[in-house]
Amino acid sequence: MKIKNLIEYYYNIKINHLYKNRRQYRFSYFDNQYLFLPLNRYEDEIIEVNHLIKGNHKYDQIMINIENSIITHVQNYSYILIKKVSKKIGIEEIIEKPYYLLTSKKMYKNIDRSNWLFLWSEKIDYIEYQLIHLDKEYPLLRDSINYFIGMAENAISYVYNTYHLLQSKNDNLVISHKRIRDNEFNNPLNLIIDYKSRDIAEYLKYIFFNDDYDYIKIKGLLSYLNLDQFSCQLIYARLLFPTYYFDKYDEIIGNNLEEKEILSILKRTEEYEDYIINIYMIINQLFSIERIDWL
Repeated sequence: MKIKNLIEYYYNIKINHLYKNRRQYRFSYFDNQYLFLPLNRYEDEIIEVNHLIKGNHKYDQIMINIENSIITHVQNYSYILIKKVSKKIGIEEIIEKPYYLLTSKKMYKNIDRSNWLFLWSEKIDYIEYQLIHLDKEYPLLRDSINYFIGMAENAISYVYNTYHLLQSKNDNLVISHKRIRDNEFNNPLNLIIDYKSRDIAEYLKYIFFNDDYDYIKIKGLLSYLNLDQFSCQLIYARLLFPTYYFDKYDEIIGNNLEEKEILSILKRTEEYEDYIINIYMIINQLFSIERIDWL
């Protein structure tokens, strides 16, 4: 069945023009914009995301098909249909005005990413296992991976100390994003729940790697956010954990990216170390927090 016919059948709508961008399909219907996407997350996760955002008009809404399901299964593929919201969420809004979780996080166990210790340790274990089988095809990864594993292990130790030494009065979970990316803040496929420190730290990484950082603005932002010491230390720990490197690593190993793309990160390791030091100094004006010795 053609995609156009598939959408019309399962969602009982009529499409005049269907536009394709890679595996995404876009169309208009009654002045609303829709995206028909292959599902890139586990079904139990997207069910929880749908429950989390249903009726919240900040976020794109997941549509129900004629089988009363948010997921459309066709042969060996699964899709969802998303109705786009008219107003886009900006980076500043999700950082400055996070949407706090008002119900028990037990309802969202599959999209809860607040156990950083477990998730990060699992990630490092998996990469170290891969290294045994990593052949000479990836010399740049082989030469650089130990540095970034070292950073990750520092981040893990830092979070461990933070969890055990501090108690926070302001550690509620919020609607967060897997990654900070342009035009992905409304997208339900990018949503999880986590500490508000996650989006703040990932935003700080985002502006660094987009060459858009300004220490005066960063100081103003961190001062404005009314953070506690627990949140500040989580931000510092997450800055240490090199998600930016591991994301590219995964794409390269998965043959979705050329290895040379990692050079944009490798060329800036010293600059990024200086960046973390400067942000530490800014945070330390708010709270006296532990510093990593080698930085």
